[in-house]
Amino acid sequence: DFNNITANIKTRKTHYTWLIDEHILHHANDQYSLASKFDTSLLPFKHLLNLLGVENINRMRAEYIAHRIFRKDGYIHSILKHSAIKKLPPKMIEHLTAMSSRPWKYIFAEIKQDFGCDFFQIEDAFTGESYLLYSPGMTATKSEHNPKLWFFLIGDNGECWETYGLIQFFVSFDADD
Repeated sequence: DFNNITANIKTRKTHYTWLIDEHILHHANDQYSLASKFDTSLLPFKHLLNLLGVENINRMRAEYIAHRIFRKDGYIHSILKHSAIKKLPPKMIEHLTAMSSRPWKYIFAEIKQDFGCDFFQIEDAFTGESYLLYSPGMTATKSEHNPKLWFFLIGDNGECWETYGLIQFFVSFDADD
């Protein structure tokens, strides 16, 4: 039932967006210097950075930090042990613990079915795995372009997968490329 899943996603976003985007990302960056690591990794490409713009680079940095936290064997496991996290309300700790058991990942994907209401059936271009995905960003992109292949970071919310961060698309590349 897409309406119920959408309502649950919006409720979670209302309650947890600040926790992840404002608290967890900053904590992980302070603890593990992730922004510096990201910036260092961009040094070989500094001649291209002006083309991307500060806003896009900041969004890429936040996405990088989120991936380092929530990926398989990511920092979320040590973050959950931190005293500041243990002071959070039990529901928030429960939410973070659930997220720690479902690693986020980058994926190249093709849309197999567009269900409408920002829901898609996608297929991993490399593994052939299929995912139910919620992504208003993909819906917006599809309204302006006709991508064949997509690249983004996804996380499992327990009901479906969601995109996080920048959504890249390719109109002339497909999985065979």
